[in-house]
Amino acid sequence: MEIIHADGQMNELQMLTEFEQYEAVSGLGFKYSDNDFELQVKEEAWGALPMQSGHYLYEVGTEWGGMLEDINHVGTTVKVGGPTWRGMLARKIITPPAGQAYRTITTMEANQAIAALVGSSLGSLFAVSAANSGITVSGSFRYTNLLAAIHSMLQQYGARLEIV
Repeated sequence: MEIIHADGQMNELQMLTEFEQYEAVSGLGFKYSDNDFELQVKEEAWGALPMQSGHYLYEVGTEWGGMLEDINHVGTTVKVGGPTWRGMLARKIITPPAGQAYRTITTMEANQAIAALVGSSLGSLFAVSAANSGITVSGSFRYTNLLAAIHSMLQQYGARLEIV
């Protein structure tokens, strides 16, 4: 497993090939502990190019990774962690447009619907495929987290969110 360490602008800084342990929790909850990760590295490896809060770790072509928020030095080990990509989606709340009770997606191709919901709320971190999924979805959302909304919308049609 090769993990890329990138700065806050997603500029690749280094490739991590040696680490002690990796743990991740992925789910549909919106609590931080429901969708977070932790990576443990030796102090020497961390010291060569320190990871900082706001940096990112990820493995290309997989869902593994997320944003660094926590950095803890424990003996000769550094534990870094934060929200996974799903965790970042779970932290965003869908609010209805002004004057409306719900944010509504009406009969739209699934990838277009996800793009409409995500919008620019997460900057350039997330891009939604423009490919036609062959699935048409609908949904109404009010003060729910983005991850739960996408999941419930897709689940109605037998589909699921894929993050790469």
